Amino acid sequence: PKDRAGLNCAAFAAGVVHGMLDAAELTPDAVEAHSVAVEGQRAPRTVILVKLRPDVLARARHAPS
Repeated sequence: PKDRAGLNCAAFAAGVVHGMLDAAELTPDAVEAHSVAVEGQRAPRTVILVKLRPDVLARARHAPS
């Protein structure tokens, strides 16, 4: 919509991912949305980058499989 010109859907999606990880007690250090150009495609792809905190990674390494 014209009144939502500043809306960034990729940033919204990154916020949803952050919330889901937080709810799963995997609180991330950061969740970022990036647009990446792809050769041969008109529109860029959106990449969601998740940076987990060191304590979350350590807990995952020692979790039973």
